[in-house]
Amino acid sequence: MEWYKDIDHTKFVGCSLTVKQSLIEEGFEEKKCTHITNCIDFSRLDLSQNPDAFKNGKKNLLLLGTDFHRKGLDIAVKAIEPIAKKYNIALQIPCYNSEKAIKFINQALGHKCDFCEFPPLTNYIGDYYRACDLFLAPSRAEGLCYAILEAIYCKALLLKSNIREMNYNISHEEIFTFDGTVENLTHKIEHMLNMPMDEKEKFLDDLQKEIICNNSVEIWGKQLVQLYQDLYHHGNAN
Repeated sequence: MEWYKDIDHTKFVGCSLTVKQSLIEEGFEEKKCTHITNCIDFSRLDLSQNPDAFKNGKKNLLLLGTDFHRKGLDIAVKAIEPIAKKYNIALQIPCYNSEKAIKFINQALGHKCDFCEFPPLTNYIGDYYRACDLFLAPSRAEGLCYAILEAIYCKALLLKSNIREMNYNISHEEIFTFDGTVENLTHKIEHMLNMPMDEKEKFLDDLQKEIICNNSVEIWGKQLVQLYQDLYHHGNAN
């Protein structure tokens, strides 16, 4: 990225605070770095084609992403294996290459896995969030993980790793964050699956209201327009 630093950009705009911090850490001028947190067009998640996407009578956990190592698929299957039969768990993994996923999972566990399923990719991702009992995001690295906000909007219980890229400053975030270890993820999965229904509903209602207020695409649009206006006035002033 050395060549990129030599170009006389007015601003480098990260898609999250963490990306901005990463730019500064890589040596970009702090005064030239800013960020506008990417937001979500929540209306597309309301579209539905198959509201009962997982018809298997099991506790369905959902994990997205074909970059299996970065997305922590190995962490997920190792955490689920000890409790898969106890809770009748199926890990749903929509991905581009299920054969590659199966090979990765079997290598991670050291034997064949019998609790993973591979539903088709879909443009109606809201169906998958709403159909799952728990959404998992045990990522090792991210830029900004939209899926966390999407899952919350669809009122899916979730668990995410504690990397700084997935710190959303959401209320009670510690409840759905695990420390990155397999053992802690197993414990957190059990806790979430045993959450009383009334507690779960209030928890998800409150989270949904919060992210709609703070993360809708309209907010992103206003911040982007403001950035352009500031740059325009700054340029004219010079």
